[in-house]
Amino acid sequence: MKKRTQTLVLMAVLTVVILTTGCSESRLDQPPTTGTDAMDTTVDIASIEHAFVDPAGTGSPTMEKTRSFNMEFLGHVGTTWPTAAVSMSGDYAYVTSFLYENPPHSTFEVIDISDPASPAVVGVTDCIESGIALRVALDLFVDDDFAYIADFAAQFGGDTSYLYKIDITQPAMPQAVDLVTEQGNSRGVTASDGIVYDARYLNGLLTWSADGLDLLGQTDINGTAVDVEVCGNMVYVCGTMDMYHPTSTINIVDATDPANPIEIGAKKINATSSSAWDLELYPQCPSFSREQYVCVVDGVGFIILDVTDPEEIVIVSEIENFLNRSAYPVAVEVQGHYAYVAAGYAGVYVYDIISPASPRLCGAMDMRGFARDIDVYGDLITVAGTDEGLVTMRFLGE
Repeated sequence: MKKRTQTLVLMAVLTVVILTTGCSESRLDQPPTTGTDAMDTTVDIASIEHAFVDPAGTGSPTMEKTRSFNMEFLGHVGTTWPTAAVSMSGDYAYVTSFLYENPPHSTFEVIDISDPASPAVVGVTDCIESGIALRVALDLFVDDDFAYIADFAAQFGGDTSYLYKIDITQPAMPQAVDLVTEQGNSRGVTASDGIVYDARYLNGLLTWSADGLDLLGQTDINGTAVDVEVCGNMVYVCGTMDMYHPTSTINIVDATDPANPIEIGAKKINATSSSAWDLELYPQCPSFSREQYVCVVDGVGFIILDVTDPEEIVIVSEIENFLNRSAYPVAVEVQGHYAYVAAGYAGVYVYDIISPASPRLCGAMDMRGFARDIDVYGDLITVAGTDEGLVTMRFLGE
């Protein structure tokens, strides 16, 4: 029991450091051009160095040193506390902010991004429902009129984590309408076809009805559950092998029967990483491709896996060197054949993954804050930049 408690505290501290450490001056370093970890040699590193220029008229002193390659800084807006997660829908971005104190605090904020150069906060709530407020909101998912929030509070000294359902039909007045208080650490969440999928860290994958958040089913997985994505009946979960042997992992669950989800595949990804933090599907769901890939970030690298056969998961490519060696890749979003990676103090990177075995760098932007989460909607990119609040930018294409 003592060993388990110490490990929990250690992992909690790591997460807190990632979220709350103050900004450091970023540095672009030329990556190796030979070897298995080499960057795509078709990219002219020297020209990239010259292409990183200060954007004019940002209107923000803290963003003056932002430098970009094939990307355009648009604007940013401060939030109540450092931002942790972001999801976009229509003219709004939805974010959570998080302050580690004792006890910790979180907010859910609605930001008008109809003018990406001047995003504005229009609604804020601490999601109090039945006398319980948000504490450590590290993930959220927006589905039509509702947002679902995973509250990871139990990892930070609480005895219970919560899953919240927020009504967002009135942007200025988001309202918590439901929550579940089952034991366990709710770390990642997504929803599809009336089912909410809850990555419960030490408790595997839980399925809930979207209507009333009634528990439908649960399955243990081979390791811990940190993030979750779904396509049809297939659910993809990433995390770490176990609490005592940190190794990033991916698990595949068949949820044809949501009341009886069954793990059908698993693979260790990286023995040098503490955990896989985020994953996205490529092609995105629904997909008519015969091949299915998953993009994963694990704090060390950006990895693409072929998961077409859940029993034979194959790593097809891996990038562990970035232009900025302070990179900590912690979130990924896929749109079309591009993967957008939030890489901590190294900012944002864009890769063309049309050939999954040979991802190609085609855009990058430094950030003064820690790029903690990322979402893409059309040609607009929003980044949860911790101390920078919400940052908006655009990929200029090739």
